[in-house]
Amino acid sequence: MILINSDTTKNASIDMDWGENNSTTDFLQGAGGKKYTVKAANNTVNPIIKVEPTDFVHVRYDKSVVIENLIIDGDHKGVTGIKLNNVVAAMIRNITIKNCDVGIHLDNSYGCWSECNCLKNIRMENVKKGILFTSGGSNQDYPGKYPGNSAAFTTIDNVDISLNNSSTAVGIQVGDDAGLEFVKLYSARIKARVLLGSNGGTGLKVTNGELQFGLSHLTVTRQVFGSGTGIDLSSATTASGDGHILWRNQFSTYNGTSLVSSGFMLVTSNIITPINPSNAVSADIADVLLKSF
Repeated sequence: MILINSDTTKNASIDMDWGENNSTTDFLQGAGGKKYTVKAANNTVNPIIKVEPTDFVHVRYDKSVVIENLIIDGDHKGVTGIKLNNVVAAMIRNITIKNCDVGIHLDNSYGCWSECNCLKNIRMENVKKGILFTSGGSNQDYPGKYPGNSAAFTTIDNVDISLNNSSTAVGIQVGDDAGLEFVKLYSARIKARVLLGSNGGTGLKVTNGELQFGLSHLTVTRQVFGSGTGIDLSSATTASGDGHILWRNQFSTYNGTSLVSSGFMLVTSNIITPINPSNAVSADIADVLLKSF
């Protein structure tokens, strides 16, 4: 267990890893509730908190981590607050992340995956990307068996993301900026609110991935009416042969050939573009139930 009982500035990442003989859950915890701050001393402290198995070519199911009761401050150094790589069933709760380039980054490598992680009761302030899902790609020796593209069963519960003033800021992003590696955010639970900055930004952006079979309620707003996008699928691609980006989320109705009711709840306020659809998939927004104010 790592206990933070005073404000601290780190010159290196906090590594939460584990050896093969250790099967317990690791805790990174702030003492006395959410009152102490961990800062990055410079831009080489990236990420501020890193979680991955010591033997990170595998995923371990007998061990995970809890991070709670902390304020994580990137101090405008262009760094990531927390990065999970090949991690299953982590619990991140009751924290504030601010002044970071990326708040929380979920990634995988060597064809493994980061699944069943829970992000709960989190506040993000002045971030360029709130939650980022990416993949390092498949295992080159066994690409069919280890595709490395799953972020399934992720829970995002009661998460508020306040973006910086960049027009390219994003609350939740599925896929890397270049759209190189595919990510499946299947059977996820998303309850989040994204506040855009003065120059706009995007609530949810998919570059190379799919959100299917989940339960989602996303609110995207800004303080005064202006530029901004609720869901941006304009550059999204899908898995070969699938043809859907948002599809058959809970409460949608499927008649065997098409959706007849929608299941992904999107609420927008004071933004010009609630949905920017994909250029490649004609029915990609059929599953979005939009309430715009």
